[in-house]
Amino acid sequence: MAFQPTSFNSLHTDLIHIIGFHAGTTPLLGPPSGLVPLLSVSKRIHSVLNSESNPHLYSQLFRAKFDSLAIRRRFPVSSITARALTDELARRWRSLARIRKWATIPNENAWKYTARYRTRESREDLMTAYIMLTESDGYNALQLLRWAHLDEYLIRYRKHRFVDEHADSDMPSETEEKSLFFGVLWMLLDYPTLLTARFGSSANWQWLLTPYTIGTFAYKGFYAAWPHHHLPPPPSIANNVATTELTFASAIEVADNAITPRPLCSSVRNYLGFPLRFSPPLLSQMATLFHVVIYSQRPSYNPNVPYPTDEQLLEIARQAGGATTSSTLMTEDDIWRVTNSRIPYAPDHLQVNLNSILDSRRHDDDFYRHISCRDPYATGVQRYAPLMRPYRFTRGSLAGEWDGRFLIINRMLHQRVISGEAGPLNILEEGNPLQNLQAWRIQEHHYKGPSKLPHGTELPKYYSLPGSGGRADEVKQRMLGAPVIAGNPMNAFLPPAFMRSHTRSMVWDGRHWHSGIDVRVNGQDDAFYKTWVPGNEDEDDEPFDPDFADNTISTIITGEAIALAPAYSSYAFTPMPPGSTLFGTVRKWDGLITLYVQSALSSEGTFLYRGYLFGGGQDPNWVGRWRDGASDVRVVGWEGSYVMAKRR
Repeated sequence: MAFQPTSFNSLHTDLIHIIGFHAGTTPLLGPPSGLVPLLSVSKRIHSVLNSESNPHLYSQLFRAKFDSLAIRRRFPVSSITARALTDELARRWRSLARIRKWATIPNENAWKYTARYRTRESREDLMTAYIMLTESDGYNALQLLRWAHLDEYLIRYRKHRFVDEHADSDMPSETEEKSLFFGVLWMLLDYPTLLTARFGSSANWQWLLTPYTIGTFAYKGFYAAWPHHHLPPPPSIANNVATTELTFASAIEVADNAITPRPLCSSVRNYLGFPLRFSPPLLSQMATLFHVVIYSQRPSYNPNVPYPTDEQLLEIARQAGGATTSSTLMTEDDIWRVTNSRIPYAPDHLQVNLNSILDSRRHDDDFYRHISCRDPYATGVQRYAPLMRPYRFTRGSLAGEWDGRFLIINRMLHQRVISGEAGPLNILEEGNPLQNLQAWRIQEHHYKGPSKLPHGTELPKYYSLPGSGGRADEVKQRMLGAPVIAGNPMNAFLPPAFMRSHTRSMVWDGRHWHSGIDVRVNGQDDAFYKTWVPGNEDEDDEPFDPDFADNTISTIITGEAIALAPAYSSYAFTPMPPGSTLFGTVRKWDGLITLYVQSALSSEGTFLYRGYLFGGGQDPNWVGRWRDGASDVRVVGWEGSYVMAKRR
């Protein structure tokens, strides 16, 4: 009997689905263009394979082309439907196609005509790239770098959209698009890219970074005004627009001065089926991180050590773990061989942790901050997507030893700029910022209240042992006081005499001894804050306690300055030598860290540090701003930027 060929139309629906999936995933890079010929074969094939009737197929294509682990961690299961993934697949490829087009367009002058590449489109493309990089476990990076040529796109964007604005003597504007540009740039940066100047040499970047890293006071540095610990604020404050703008939103009083922090931008975009209000990364922070690594890419000269060549530094970087961007032409097989726990190589002298585009877990905290920490003074506005949790500070992420540096601007230049003198950008460019090193040892202490027991159960008795030791006859019964209420922001929100009003203590809760500190509050029982120790958390240690108001302090930081790393100790000056003390708090709403630092050098006085952990995971960067501790909270104080990373 002769073989009768089977008609394509007569195949079972499931088999057509499988054929369509393989056609759409071959090749892996790029959109599922292999489906296009199949869709035109016949009406039946079209009805089986089109996105309206078969969103399940396109959701499978999404999972095959892009990373989805981060999406499953961050979004509620109810929102990750086949239809939502299908819509996101189409939206992503439209955006990636535009990135590819403008990265490879032969006539680069077309960039100058915004009518051809509208600002709305470029902002959408940069936001897509940034979110994809925060979700990247390998696949997203492949599509962005190998197919869309994102690195070349950034080079052209810098050349044609970013540089022109800096030709004027006024401070450049702060836009959402510019923030996203620096955010994507930072996400792609690795050590070989630095050494090969893939995104431009340090000399080319110097004048571009000046306003954002030296003139930090002119740009938004926090997701809400730093002097306000209670967020969202009470209605009495949020509804009073005049009070809010003067005291909290701007936190400055400078008459007739255009140099004021800009309002925080945020976009509404359709993501997985519902509007996602997304606040971009802070421009000044991204620029500061980029500035520090650009100018610290090579080790400092040491006459006792042979100075390495760039070729030697590149070889060390490749042997230590390879690069993460297209600068080293990493293949698809290289991606698969690298585990998600891989940490990109950064030499010790950099004192900054570089990003990983192969481990999305490092960016979970940043993502939750982006979607939940937007204008807290707005009333009647949904602050984060439905069913998604707000930002939460990760316990233990601050504890340890930190190395870093802070940028110091000449104080006279600073005064000239904030006084409103014409040509502020030209004034800032008159002086190069100094980079002073610093090293800290940090301890975290978290409020521990009475244990929560079922109704009618007698509360356990708490006992205290003063200090870190003591005799058994010194043990006495005690009460656990309420947490400390936030106070003066210039004292890091802690009581004025905090250094004298807290003592080391140990508390017995009926099961365990807990080491921590007692904080005295007038007329109340001492509040006990348990010191965080790795592996010593128990089931009663909750990240947040809903029984207490948002104006209470749940996390206290104490620490001291320590000796600089050996590579710098012989020739580096630091205004924070060993013996300097520090204490501070963490704002629950967005994780803002506020530190009060008392220098051991009487000539240096006090400083206030305010910043965030960025990059998450086990190796975050701590980036923010310092300011002198003597200025009134309502005025622009002498300030600069700082970057810290945990000592390796």
